Amino acid sequence: MVMHAAMQLNLFEIIAENGPLTAVEIAGKLPSQNPEAPAMLDRMLRMLATYSVVTCSVVGDGRRVYGLAPVAKYFVRNEDGVSFCPLMDLGVDRVMVESWLVSNKK
Repeated sequence: MVMHAAMQLNLFEIIAENGPLTAVEIAGKLPSQNPEAPAMLDRMLRMLATYSVVTCSVVGDGRRVYGLAPVAKYFVRNEDGVSFCPLMDLGVDRVMVESWLVSNKK
């Protein structure tokens, strides 16, 4: 679900366009006015970093800076405007999940 939320928020696009950023900088590029957004993004990005989807570096003053790991290129639109995000969305779509649950019943 964190991956789904990251795709819905266009986090990969934001990082790709602006280079490595802190959670506060990323939150500033989102339309949300939630004061907790930077903390929530930091938690999400730390989890994605543990799975090597994004990179995480700690700068001198202790702030974490997030960049894109090699696998993240598949979640950023290429020159044709295509990425794997719609395919990932399909995997967690309510209709698809419910159809899998129904197909297992006999």
